[in-house]
Amino acid sequence: MLLAGSHTSPICRIADLEPAQSAAWGPPARAARCGTGGWVIEYVHYAAITAIILAGLHSLGPRIRASFRNHAAKAGSFGGGVALAYAFLQLFPELDLAHAILGERVHAVTLVSFLVFFALELLILGRLSRRHRTVADRQDESPAAITRRFWFHVAIIWSYTWMVMFTLPDSAANSVFVAVAGSVTIGIHLIYKDYVFRRHFDERFQQSGRYVLAVAPVAGWIAHEVFQPSEAVLDVFIAILAGVLLQSVFKDELPDEASVRLPWLLGGVAIYAALVAIT
Repeated sequence: MLLAGSHTSPICRIADLEPAQSAAWGPPARAARCGTGGWVIEYVHYAAITAIILAGLHSLGPRIRASFRNHAAKAGSFGGGVALAYAFLQLFPELDLAHAILGERVHAVTLVSFLVFFALELLILGRLSRRHRTVADRQDESPAAITRRFWFHVAIIWSYTWMVMFTLPDSAANSVFVAVAGSVTIGIHLIYKDYVFRRHFDERFQQSGRYVLAVAPVAGWIAHEVFQPSEAVLDVFIAILAGVLLQSVFKDELPDEASVRLPWLLGGVAIYAALVAIT
């Protein structure tokens, strides 16, 4: 990708740049100097494309889901494969690089985030309390209680989508192809999350929830650009995201043998693995 200089300098390629060094917990360098001309170069990010695509997929979720109505298991398996490949091929290698700063604690963060979000999902959907409540009790649940559960669930998925954009790899930020292809594959996973969400809350999600979720990827991208997080901060968020992602896949996309479509799951893994290999 080509980078435009801050003056009328020659255009430089990424390979010609010598990134400035920054402290582990300080903001990373957001510019680099051209090896020959000495001009300060501003990185041009395609991450905004990813944010816009993911926001659009959330907003258009009902129309997109309609086309998957008879293929929910296939779409879920494909999205689960993408999410698994994303976690194992992109997030976990990033965590390995974090050992120099955070040590083994980074994996503890992943485990804790997995358990916390798993417990929250159980509480939100009422699976813990259903053992002690009758069907009539559940039907008589107050509107206020339903509203609390709804917005609590929105907050969890909003945070999940926000972290996807906040921790977006540099490869997606500097390549329009990776930005588009990556956002489409991850977007399929998010669409399936929308499907699961609407299955529990129906019209309430249709009217307001999806628009709130559409803000999350844009907010995540803006937060990354404004705060310019250090590598250590990103490593912590990546560890949290890895735990949330694995919990999401194991809970929704891979619930039991009857719901998994192995060819579609392997297809999701293969497509995202190919995307990682060519970047």
